[in-house]
Amino acid sequence: MKISFYFILFTILFIIYKFYWRRKKPKIKLTPLQEKNLKIFESKIQTKQETSIVFLQKNFWDVPSTISDYQNFIKRSKNDQNLYFLNQLSQFQQEDKKNLERLFNKYKDLKTNCIELEGTKNYFQDIKVDPLAIQALILVYYIGAKEMCKFTYEEFVGGWLRLSCSDLKLMKQEISSLSKNLSKEEEFENFYDFVFDFGKNNPNQKFMDLDCAIYFWDLILKKKFFLLEEWINFLKKQPEKIQIRKDTWTLFYEFVTTISTDFKNYDESSSWPVLFDEFVAEMKEKQNEKK
Repeated sequence: MKISFYFILFTILFIIYKFYWRRKKPKIKLTPLQEKNLKIFESKIQTKQETSIVFLQKNFWDVPSTISDYQNFIKRSKNDQNLYFLNQLSQFQQEDKKNLERLFNKYKDLKTNCIELEGTKNYFQDIKVDPLAIQALILVYYIGAKEMCKFTYEEFVGGWLRLSCSDLKLMKQEISSLSKNLSKEEEFENFYDFVFDFGKNNPNQKFMDLDCAIYFWDLILKKKFFLLEEWINFLKKQPEKIQIRKDTWTLFYEFVTTISTDFKNYDESSSWPVLFDEFVAEMKEKQNEKK
């Protein structure tokens, strides 16, 4: 009886090891010198430990060279960053890449070898993200997607590999962290610029359709512009349907973040678009009527 009991116990423990513990990411073993250099690098550069190790390994654990390499890396486009991570896999990232490829294959369209509209809807449903909410836009920004409702292999696998997320649970957690990251003014400006190129109906267009511009302004600037509703109503009243060019899009964010609520610091002689002049004139008139 004892032998039978211990045999059953051993079998159960073996199954647990095989199907649970073995799937856990192995602990990264570093030499004392590598641990020291890792701490030095992380004291100067804020990034995830997995990312730090990728760059340190590439630069043979030389901290000054690694810092220089990383600073050059973050200046690249997110697509180039994704390709970098796909080509510079450290040993512990091999399993992460396989997990991400399994997810990509689950959602991809077999004809195009990309995650298309249907796959995107299923993916967002699985990570519990509303595709019409700002969190979806934040996700595509950080993984470097270029088109609506579409993820290429490089964007999905490379992007999440760069962000050190290899399963749906980690992705859900990361989205919350990335949303908080946009509280940094410089990062939000980069995000805002990204939205213009991402939101165009055609990548070759030099403008964004007004309906799209209104949708995205309403989505991302609700908490930043106190007159957003008035601005949107003003645009909808225009006699001719206008198109929003990149300079107008960029200057509008400057307008939102610098002009006072009474518009006293708005200078019509400055290089603001005529559209802004007309909006300010209308708002001043309404403010005067309330006095």
